[in-house]
Amino acid sequence: MVQCTKCGAENQPEAVYCSNCGIPVRESKVPGRLSTRNMSTRMLIGLLLGAVLFGGGIALGLFGSIRSESLLMWTGAVMIIIATVAFLVSILVFSEN
Repeated sequence: MVQCTKCGAENQPEAVYCSNCGIPVRESKVPGRLSTRNMSTRMLIGLLLGAVLFGGGIALGLFGSIRSESLLMWTGAVMIIIATVAFLVSILVFSEN
């Protein structure tokens, strides 16, 4: 049996709402929604990934320009673009609170 936290009435184990007062008996989870903690964790991972890629892109671009290797410069530019996308996705998608 599940006891209501508001009125104390006993409810069936599968009950979603209290049979006496009608409030939700247990916290319902909406499918497809992330908890605030999961959203914060994913946002942090995206920001860290973006920072690592951004730093790596700058380093490759500088190293490529010093050695006059266009492949390294292009790789650095692509990494900076990917990092920018990771930043934007992290901020726009996971900060919907």
